[in-house]
Amino acid sequence: MTNHTDNFSYTHASCMMELPSENFQETLEGNSQQIAEGDSLMTRKEAARYMNFAPGTLAIWDCTKRYDLKPIKIGRSVRYRKSTLDAFLEQWLKP
Repeated sequence: MTNHTDNFSYTHASCMMELPSENFQETLEGNSQQIAEGDSLMTRKEAARYMNFAPGTLAIWDCTKRYDLKPIKIGRSVRYRKSTLDAFLEQWLKP
């Protein structure tokens, strides 16, 4: 059986994205400052455990956009900001 993904290379021009250089550095600094101030990132599994849900539930919510937990996608992995999860839980725990 041959694995066809070993020789796969895709460099189509439409897949390339150019970032605006002047705003990119400000965004990068703002994000790192926000994370440094205690707004940690959690994996889907950690976030699900923190919220007392199954990881699959969070995946479905992300896919269907049922609740906007603002997932951060890094390649194939997904991260959630703790502050966003806290705000979501606070919103749903209010009487």
